Amino acid sequence: MLTRSSRLLAFLLLISLASCVSSKKYKAATAESARLSGQVDSLNNRVNDLNSQVGNLTAQNAELDKKVKECVVTVDDIRKQKERFDQALAEQGTSMEEIRTKAQDAISKFEAQGMTVTNKDGMVIVSMEDRLVFKPGSTAMGKNGRDALGVIAEVINQSPNVKVYVVGNADASEKSKGRDVWSLSTERANAVVRALEKSYNVDPARLTSAGRGSYNPVAEGDQTAEGKARNRRTEIIFNPDFSKLWELKEGTH
Repeated sequence: MLTRSSRLLAFLLLISLASCVSSKKYKAATAESARLSGQVDSLNNRVNDLNSQVGNLTAQNAELDKKVKECVVTVDDIRKQKERFDQALAEQGTSMEEIRTKAQDAISKFEAQGMTVTNKDGMVIVSMEDRLVFKPGSTAMGKNGRDALGVIAEVINQSPNVKVYVVGNADASEKSKGRDVWSLSTERANAVVRALEKSYNVDPARLTSAGRGSYNPVAEGDQTAEGKARNRRTEIIFNPDFSKLWELKEGTH
């Protein structure tokens, strides 16, 4: 049998063991609590970062929406101005689309000889390759060139409210006695302008001539005979009266 002192010693040992176990559990629980608190803080920081990003994206989206609306207004304003301008021209008997259609119909029999019609930046451009109009290195117009110019002159005279620019273009390798490519291109444009005035009764006040030498190629980098031939051309440009367009624009304010 255990003596009284032995029982007391055993009791004290049990109390000591229980105290050690409780202390370990407490420390473990405290450490787990600290770990979880750290995770919570990290997640809160992440949430704050995401909220900040959402706020920035919302502000950016609002700014983009504003810019889109401004662009829509600008595009609509330009469209309305063009419609008013075309209407103003139409009321006077012409419009750029009608001019393009008339020019396209007029040149049909000359297309195989290098005559084309395009529409660019609101302007109608009739292009005549030099094989139709001029001999190599020459500024004298041939019969085919005069015939082709005649059909365009009819369209010009039917469109009295549009300005006409004649622009000569030469090939850098083209040889012309006593002329460089600037002079050659300019004198060819002048020859066309003179023919429009003197042979086809186009009002000279509507005409402007210019030469661009070899610096406005349509076949850039193409050194074949065909590419060079395309670059040697005279362009007749039907240009809207932008002063009239400006007046219409001013009237919207």
